[in-house]
Amino acid sequence: TFSFLVDWALSEVLRLFRVRRINYLHTVGFTTLASRGRVFSWLVGRLLGSAHTTVCLGPSLAWDVQRWVDATTVVFIPNTAADSPDDRVLNDGTAPQLVLYLSNLIPEKGANTFVNMAVALAPEIPDVSFVVAGATFDQHFTNSLVATVEAKRLSSTIKLPGAITDPSEKWRLLNDAAVLVFPSTYPFEAQPLTIIEALSSGTPVVAYDVGGISDMIINGVNGFLVPPSDSERLANSVRSVLMDGTELASGARQSFKSNFSTAEYQRRWMSTLSTELLGLS
Repeated sequence: TFSFLVDWALSEVLRLFRVRRINYLHTVGFTTLASRGRVFSWLVGRLLGSAHTTVCLGPSLAWDVQRWVDATTVVFIPNTAADSPDDRVLNDGTAPQLVLYLSNLIPEKGANTFVNMAVALAPEIPDVSFVVAGATFDQHFTNSLVATVEAKRLSSTIKLPGAITDPSEKWRLLNDAAVLVFPSTYPFEAQPLTIIEALSSGTPVVAYDVGGISDMIINGVNGFLVPPSDSERLANSVRSVLMDGTELASGARQSFKSNFSTAEYQRRWMSTLSTELLGLS
């Protein structure tokens, strides 16, 4: 709420001085905010309605602003992330395939969903290892994940290394992984950078279909989208990638180049800004 009010105040100042404006939206939640009552509904309308152009990350997020914004003024510019600094590691069959979770260890991001899936799959597919990497926000929750793994005597197969603070270690994990699993049910999920970094590394992604993730993952091309909380289909999709993920890996890399590379990000912004400059002339 505080950051929204700061943005609204800035918007009013710019409106006062008749400055041409672009609203660059990174998430959803405006409809929820407006539902608080007439005052917030008016504030949201003023902020969103004041822009000459509205930039959304993708089509699946535009519903949140369509009540206040003319569809003809909406532009889609996906998130971007740095290109992978290393070439993808090709598993020669001598090392276990790696299934990766890389996000904060909180229920909304699905760390427990991943661990439960790993516990179910580990005995079935012995040549697979699982890594649950991420920062702890609730020690009790993290302890419960560790306890689940230890109770099944799978500590050597399912590892919880904690937060990954070294960028080179993060990229190593992404390049080594056969698949990134992103089982988030967070209602305001937009376009997670972890998914973009995985695509950059040529790593297929299996994710719950929440927020703007449907603009990132194409079934059978660079990974699989799964209905939220469908843990059985999540596990089946991971099995599919592990059985034959070569084409998906190629598709992941190509989708990064086409949609999420810094070059594509710059191209789309230059096009948008050029249009704005024409509007000033």
